[in-house]
Amino acid sequence: VDQPAHLVVFDPVAAWTPETTRSRSRNTPYLGTQRTGRVRTTILSGRITYEAGS
Repeated sequence: VDQPAHLVVFDPVAAWTPETTRSRSRNTPYLGTQRTGRVRTTILSGRITYEAGS
């Protein structure tokens, strides 16, 4: 109570297929495979730090 919020807005039914990665490593089984669930927004100390589509 009376502290800044740390939150994640998560869409559990969003289907998507990762085509790129932000990692330097290309060794991943996830590229090109359909995934379910996606982070839409993260909030740290009451400030938006990530928003999908921005």
